[in-house]
Amino acid sequence: MSKRKHSKDYGEMTIPLLKQELRLESYDRNDNFGHQLVQAEQFNMNMPTVTEEQVKIYMDLYGQDLKENSKAMYKAKFLCSIRLASQKENVYICGRVSAEMYKNCIYNVDIQLDSLGVVQQCQCECAAGMGPEAHCKHVGQVLHALTKLKDGDKSPEDMFLQSIHVTAITHDEQESIEIKTCGQGTNKFWGEERLLRLHASIFGRICTATDRTDFPKLAESLTQYKNIKSSAIIQDRKYEAVARDAYSKDQSVFSFKV
Repeated sequence: MSKRKHSKDYGEMTIPLLKQELRLESYDRNDNFGHQLVQAEQFNMNMPTVTEEQVKIYMDLYGQDLKENSKAMYKAKFLCSIRLASQKENVYICGRVSAEMYKNCIYNVDIQLDSLGVVQQCQCECAAGMGPEAHCKHVGQVLHALTKLKDGDKSPEDMFLQSIHVTAITHDEQESIEIKTCGQGTNKFWGEERLLRLHASIFGRICTATDRTDFPKLAESLTQYKNIKSSAIIQDRKYEAVARDAYSKDQSVFSFKV
């Protein structure tokens, strides 16, 4: 470090002089602090999409179906891990599944897929899992897990809400809906979008529902748009344009339409 002035002189120095005076010279000599870290390429798991229909077709070939027991075991976290390796047009899956009836017993399940996600062959270490056409509950559990990888194991409810843009919405989608719903009650699209969301008009009915509430009837009323024509609403609509123009003049803004 360069020779410093007395501390009482620091207050009289300009910012550039202070930076020069207090600069750690060792940092300048060792600015790289060794070799530069090279970031490794991010791992990308290129796995074909496996659909429930493809799993059903494989099971049907051997007169079987995806048993509820396999789905229940998957939900109960009997599946320990899944690994994969790809070679040319084939993808090889290795799953480790805990035995249902025995503690500390894990079966290895091997599955071969093609690039389209079609099941080619399977085998399992359990007594009923002889390959290459194994279709035991452990194979079924791994196949069921593969169908979940494409959507992050989301529930049907979550996927439906996402498809209608309710739980998450982008800025572009927001602007598009805003344009399409101009006119509110006179716009059919506004009514359709309104049915997809909880708003002040129906929030109280949901919160005050009790065991005595007819929930099917309540759900039906919430999913069917009705153009209400009460005397109060008719009165408001008659004077809406007048009130809007008066507000525009009072606030010295351009006339607007909701």
